[in-house]
Amino acid sequence: MNRRAVLRRAGAAAAASGMTSVAGCGVLGSCGPGENEIGALAERAREQAEETESENASTGSETTEELPRVVGAIEKATQSEVAIDDGTGRASLQTLGGGFQLQNIETGDCAYAVGFPIEPDAETDADVTIIVTDIGLEE
Repeated sequence: MNRRAVLRRAGAAAAASGMTSVAGCGVLGSCGPGENEIGALAERAREQAEETESENASTGSETTEELPRVVGAIEKATQSEVAIDDGTGRASLQTLGGGFQLQNIETGDCAYAVGFPIEPDAETDADVTIIVTDIGLEE
């Protein structure tokens, strides 16, 4: 899936949800990796970015794949970004608009995120950026 298709699909989800809320309390125990390893998602995002760059402009390439779900320990949480690490890699979680409403979370809490993985910008030290459609704390 190319970046425009990801942004188009994620934009529709973001428009419907406004700000994304992350609420919870401290969680004891280890955290991550979940159903999808962040390191593996990062590799797939790089491969997809390379494929998109090498393809001629194709239109309407949609996918019916289920969005990946990752689990990791929160390393940083601001209104514009939440960074998590699952031991296989680091993900920068972002929204397309509105940002995050942070309530009762701390560094080290175990969070999950579902969304569209894309290759990160050069400005971040994350292995992958995930445009989130769902986020919360693992129980």
